[in-house]
Amino acid sequence: MVSPHTSSALTVSGIVHNGFIIGMKNAASLVGAVALWLLTVWVPYLNVGTTIGLLGLIAAMSRGQVISPTEIFNANYRKQMGEFFLVGAFVYVGIFMGLMFLVIPGLVIALSWGLAPLLVIDMGINPTEALQRSNNLTAGKKWKILGGTLLASLAVNSLALLVSTLGMKVHAVVGVLFFFIGLVVSVAVAMGAQAHIYGTLTGVGPGEKEDVKAGPIVGGSLAAIVVSLVLVALMGGGMSKPARDLDLVPMPPPAAALDVGNEPDTTPTAAEHRGGEKRDVVPAGFDEPKPNKRDVADSKRRNNRNR
Repeated sequence: MVSPHTSSALTVSGIVHNGFIIGMKNAASLVGAVALWLLTVWVPYLNVGTTIGLLGLIAAMSRGQVISPTEIFNANYRKQMGEFFLVGAFVYVGIFMGLMFLVIPGLVIALSWGLAPLLVIDMGINPTEALQRSNNLTAGKKWKILGGTLLASLAVNSLALLVSTLGMKVHAVVGVLFFFIGLVVSVAVAMGAQAHIYGTLTGVGPGEKEDVKAGPIVGGSLAAIVVSLVLVALMGGGMSKPARDLDLVPMPPPAAALDVGNEPDTTPTAAEHRGGEKRDVVPAGFDEPKPNKRDVADSKRRNNRNR
């Protein structure tokens, strides 16, 4: 365990700035570590150690150390399996119970106990002590942690969405490639931000190496989010140009609309007007049904009677 030292105060701008710096510095190693984790996640027992090892990389990054992808196979991580499961159970059950009380308590617990797994893995303390220490370390800083991580995540993901959308305009393959690159950057920045938070609050980190200006960092992040989302909306989504240029086959009009101008003529003829007898008008082009002999005889008898 590295002895703590006095470090700079935690700020929203510091989380965004250092999250990007730390994440990009270790992006290649993180990609390798995640790839190795995916290859071994199906191997029982070993997969627990590699999962714990990913958190161990965050602790190593918090000290400014150069990380190695193969570090996740360190046997010491597998020895911490019991403590890891126990602290994870405490954290997730606590968050679940908090979410049942209208969400906000669950969010507060997640922020309060968020450092506990790292404390167990990095400093070897027991789960209950880790929960208590995490709660003490984050006291009064929860909204800074939430604001910094949320701002960094939204800024990176908005830019990644814009880049992948531009790639889709060129070709679908280019868009997918840019999407995965954006995903790598997003994960790296998130882990870098967590490393900075852990290193700053525990005092094991190297501290700020330069003065971070809050205005440009926060303002630039907000501008990146707004501009990226507006441009994506104006471009109409991520459909590639060949797909947007496809001509849709028009649906044929209904058959009745094709017969406009050929409607049957229902105007009574001159003979019908002269007869004065009200008759059902039969449209032109249709055969009038012929009366049977009995109907004709009955009609003649009625006419003779009227005379």
